[in-house]
Amino acid sequence: MRTSKNGRLAIDRTKIKAEERLDGKYLLTSSDPHLSTEDIAVGYKALLEAERGFYDLKTVLELRLVFHRLEHRIRAYVLPCWLPRC
Repeated sequence: MRTSKNGRLAIDRTKIKAEERLDGKYLLTSSDPHLSTEDIAVGYKALLEAERGFYDLKTVLELRLVFHRLEHRIRAYVLPCWLPRC
């Protein structure tokens, strides 16, 4: 959308065309300029797999959101979920 000279909103067709070129594509970024495109893509795929695995683990263990940052606190939260229920 853009504003015309008389203050009315108008659709910016050139911007729509530019955005259509990116439909169905992923835009991956990295702060490391030395990584290749393939390395960045592999890293993102690994991240998605790790997140999916953690999601599955949380559903099996019935974990809720955790806002702990220290490792010993996270372990103290997760360990009882693995213990057999009496």
